[in-house]
Amino acid sequence: MSRFDELASRMRAGPARELLRPWLAFAADLHAHFAFEEDMLFPAFAQQSLEAGKLVQSLVAEHAAARQLAAEIGLQLRRQDVRTSTLEVLSDLLREHAEVKNARIYPGSEPRSDLAPAPPAAGQS
Repeated sequence: MSRFDELASRMRAGPARELLRPWLAFAADLHAHFAFEEDMLFPAFAQQSLEAGKLVQSLVAEHAAARQLAAEIGLQLRRQDVRTSTLEVLSDLLREHAEVKNARIYPGSEPRSDLAPAPPAAGQS
């Protein structure tokens, strides 16, 4: 189970005020992960081809959307009003984002991050 999955599961279970600090730590790690990719990994990858450049633009846009959703979840935790719909949107975005990166940028390698949600079990979606 990824860190995201663990935190999201605990948030869905009920009042989550005590989860604000762990969520903020997760969000900071997510931001650092994105910054590394945007500053170090993506520029070199984008120069490989026009298609690679377009992929990087898409991935950076997904980073922006994920940052916004993570901030919204932080606000919801402060209000003690975590919406599972927001968690699901972020979960889906991070999972799909990781799948694309793993297939297109890191093919044949093990994902290095525990930030993305785990893929659904066989037969689930």
